[in-house]
Amino acid sequence: LFNPEPAAITDGRDFLYNTKRGALDAFSCATCHIDGRLDHTAWDLGDPHAVDLLPAPPLFANLPDLCNAGVSANHPVKGPMVTLSLQGLDLHEPFHWRGDKPDFVDFNGAFASLLGGSEIPDADMIAFRAFVKTMAYPPNPLRTRDNGFKNPDAVPGATLYANNCQVCHFIQADGAMHCPDQGVDMGFDLGALQTQLVPQLRGIHKKAHADKYNGHGLLHDGQEKSRDNNHPLETFVEVFFPGLIPVQHQLIAFVEAFPTNVMPVVGMQTLAFDPNTVTQSADVDTMVAQFDQSPSHCDVIVKVRVQGKMRGLVLESIGAEPMFRADDNSILSLSLMSALAGPTRPMLFTAVPPGSGVRAGIDQDLDGTPDALDACPQNPAPVCGTPPPASPTLLQIAQTMFTGP
Repeated sequence: LFNPEPAAITDGRDFLYNTKRGALDAFSCATCHIDGRLDHTAWDLGDPHAVDLLPAPPLFANLPDLCNAGVSANHPVKGPMVTLSLQGLDLHEPFHWRGDKPDFVDFNGAFASLLGGSEIPDADMIAFRAFVKTMAYPPNPLRTRDNGFKNPDAVPGATLYANNCQVCHFIQADGAMHCPDQGVDMGFDLGALQTQLVPQLRGIHKKAHADKYNGHGLLHDGQEKSRDNNHPLETFVEVFFPGLIPVQHQLIAFVEAFPTNVMPVVGMQTLAFDPNTVTQSADVDTMVAQFDQSPSHCDVIVKVRVQGKMRGLVLESIGAEPMFRADDNSILSLSLMSALAGPTRPMLFTAVPPGSGVRAGIDQDLDGTPDALDACPQNPAPVCGTPPPASPTLLQIAQTMFTGP
């Protein structure tokens, strides 16, 4: 069967889920990193028999240096630490709570030490790394489709964050503290026995109340529970920013709505059953406006059944009017394209991740020949069967149906 997934996914996914690399064929990385995410559980995986110290991240220092590689190391005994998600690891080396894994390939030893199997070949580990780096945090559900805030308290909360939290949790680095000179995330020495990375803040809205059902809070060792508070971040504010207690609900509202790797518009869909619905749809306007952001927040594709065949289009440009490229390479304006919609021809608009619109909309196999002109639209081979017979383009069909001015 045709599979549109890129090679990075198909080549590397097996290393996360397949249990054949663990003892008794019973364990895989996904045993704890469920669906590549986390299990909300703290594990004590330190090695008391190890001789060598482990790497540590560069440490935050005063400006203008910003970060300082220095001489820093972590002890192999680390105590219990909560499982981290594998989402959003791209551009966030080093890894683990302590930054003791400089690169994802350094996790190879876990196949032996944790799963009870053997390390995998270097080429396989590189394929695994490529797969993991495709995993992104999904859109934050506490944001509106146009990337605003559902909770109005998050608006002043953003200012509180910029004036207090930004010094350590860089919003431009997903909440981590990033060292631009070395291209890696930084740690902070808070006087503890071991250096810790400054953690990123994506996904806080899903972890915030984990202590209520599994006993593990937000911090690396599962602390920072809600205690007697409504939210575990209130405990954090009480310790580090007591002056913000009166407005902590605003700060928490922003942190819970923290931006992720994927804009909220991605995944948005709307159906139109007549031309007026297409041209007057607020949902379509939102998708088009988000496409027009710089950088673009989404691609927009359209699917509609015409003359018994499912046809596709992708938003290509915005000038006086949004312009769509059809799967036969014809170009239609939004108003002209709307003529294709009808009670028996529902037109489905979908916002997809930037860069995926051509594949999802008009060229499934990405061979450069759009689906309606491709003899084998699900086979990227350069020569494949007999080209489909000539037929009216979507532009020509829409022109015969158009009744507008």
